[in-house]
Formats: sequence, structure tokens, C-alpha cells
Amino acid sequence: MPDKNLTRFFTINITAAGITVTGEYEIDDDVTKVKGFWLSSDREDLLFYRGTLYLKFNGAEWVEAGTQAKNFMNSSNVDYWLRMWPFGDGTADPGDQEMAVDYTDNDHPNTVFEPYSVHVFVEFDITPP
Repeated sequence: MPDKNLTRFFTINITAAGITVTGEYEIDDDVTKVKGFWLSSDREDLLFYRGTLYLKFNGAEWVEAGTQAKNFMNSSNVDYWLRMWPFGDGTADPGDQEMAVDYTDNDHPNTVFEPYSVHVFVEFDITPP
């Protein structure tokens, strides 16, 4: 039976200006490949202007600390299958089953801080039972 595509997300809540919050996700045991990720928010303007991140997956750095979060956003006018930022060629081994994202809120003159949430979507292939 072929692998099945699955998308999950976890949320990082930003409750104060200028803080760094770590979001962690444990990858399910039935995952055969981790394909990629993308970001969304309930306040996309704040994610776009204020956010930077660091992403570690399978013991390796995939996104360097301080990278602008807006690089990993997309909109509804982007084809669903083109939205994710791939891990390598889109077939990364789940390895140690752990993913961590350090998201940092930074001051920006075009925004005023309000609490907001960042959603990290991760796309997988799983082996169906």
C-alpha cells in the first residue's frame, strides 16, 4: 500500500514583545518521510514584520537562527502543493522524531505588538495501518 500524505500543525503563542518561544513537535512513529513546513498566523502582519526563527529537525539545523519568518509564509492564492518549504529534496528521514522551532518576536516600526499565535504546519508521508 502506498504512503499517505498527512499535514499536522503546532502553535507557538507569542504573549509579549521581544520574546523567544520554543515550539516542539514529536513526529509520529508511522511517519516515513518529512516533506516540509510552512508558517501561518492569526496576525499575519505581525508574523511578516516581526518574526524570525530557527528550526532544528532530526538533530540538524534546517533554518539558521535569525531567518525572517516571512520567507516561510504563503497565501491562499498559492497552489496548496507549492506552499511548503521542503526539507532537502522533500523526503527527509524522520530520524529522532523531534522538531523544534525557536520563534523570536522583534520590534518593527510598522507594527504595534499584540499577542499573536504562529502556526507551524508540517507535511509528512505515513505508512497506513
